[in-house]
Amino acid sequence: MFQALWSVPTRPYKSMQGALNGIRFEREHKVPFLGTCGGFQHMIIEFARNVLEFSEADPAEENPTSSLLLVAPLTCSVSEKTHTFTLTQGSKFADMYDNF
Repeated sequence: MFQALWSVPTRPYKSMQGALNGIRFEREHKVPFLGTCGGFQHMIIEFARNVLEFSEADPAEENPTSSLLLVAPLTCSVSEKTHTFTLTQGSKFADMYDNF
């Protein structure tokens, strides 16, 4: 069981719609949410599309020809980077991952 949703800084997501679905779920079910970098951008897009009913809302990095660009391209020092994380055995995070 999770207690919050973190939409991590990444671009592009393997599935933009999957990220938006997760963000919508957290909003509709009042699950705590942290959106960092690209995750925060997607939070804006999800809200615009599903609450404000701006169906054409898009970030410029995903769809630069959209008729309704709400988020400009980011210049981010961690963009397009891959990192390896090692979970400490016995930590809460390691225990969470062991349960999946």
